[in-house]
Formats: sequence, structure tokens, C-alpha cells
Amino acid sequence: MNEEMIHLLFKRLYPHLTVKSIEFLPRQMMNENGEWIKDSSAVFVGVGYDEELNFDSIRENGEVSDSLSNFTGYEINVFIS
Repeated sequence: MNEEMIHLLFKRLYPHLTVKSIEFLPRQMMNENGEWIKDSSAVFVGVGYDEELNFDSIRENGEVSDSLSNFTGYEINVFIS
């Protein structure tokens, strides 16, 4: 997952939202041997939205974070910035 892919996902799936910031945070997970190993990064995306929409109408269209996480297999957290 990279910034270009994030921008493309929002452009195609959520055109009413504008990506303002993207941050990748490293994660680790414990394997069956009790060792910490590198996992896929968590992605935090700050978005803005068209003025004629309000936050409640965006939430009514589905949870953006959950939808993108399920679609991509990455942990994606979307917040209004």
C-alpha cells in the first residue's frame, strides 16, 4: 500500500472526500513462536469533504474506514481533518 494507491481509492470510491494527509505507522505481530515480526503498516488518512455535505451524511453512506480495510486487507483509519 502506498500514497498513490490511497489517493486512487478515494478518487474512485469516495469522490466527495478529499485526502489531506496520509501517515503510515509500522506495526508488529507475535508469531506462533512468541517472536515479534513486522506486519503491514496501519494507514491513517485525514480527509476533508464537500461543503454541501455534512458529516452525518458521510457516515450514513457506510463506515469508510471499515469498508476500505475490508476491501484492501490493510488497517485503514479515516478521520475528518
